[in-house]
Amino acid sequence: MGGGTVPGMSPTVAAPASGQLARLTGRFAARIDGKGRLLVPAVHRPRFRNSVVLSLWPGHHIACYEPERWDAFVETLRERRLARELPRPTFDQIMGDSPEAPVDGNGRILVPQWMRTEVGLQSDAVLQGNDDHLGIYSAETFAEIDRSSRLEAAALLTELGV
Repeated sequence: MGGGTVPGMSPTVAAPASGQLARLTGRFAARIDGKGRLLVPAVHRPRFRNSVVLSLWPGHHIACYEPERWDAFVETLRERRLARELPRPTFDQIMGDSPEAPVDGNGRILVPQWMRTEVGLQSDAVLQGNDDHLGIYSAETFAEIDRSSRLEAAALLTELGV
């Protein structure tokens, strides 16, 4: 499967409505059940009431976007495609790799099997707020990323005097 994002681009949208967080933060241990469903963390469920858009970051994670944020990103991609800055096959691949998933009454989303396979996601998962989306990682992939990222983050915080 191809990539769900364009290098250097990330879906962004205007500030959320009053009462909503301007960003997605936090880290949550999660499990994928036998049917492929994943529980959205309670703190973020108000942001994902009806549905989410899942976007594949091959070999890395699945990004979970608020539909409004994703729609704004798609509009940017569409403009780039019409300006011939983005090839139509790339645009089509991104759209094909980004299904909308309903959120059920219990706050769960169904993560398609093909996406889980692509990122090595089985039953143990980690959800991490990545500012503009929730990242859905296999526990193993997250542990590898987390080790190096923590060292880099600590160095940056020290450099910034935080």
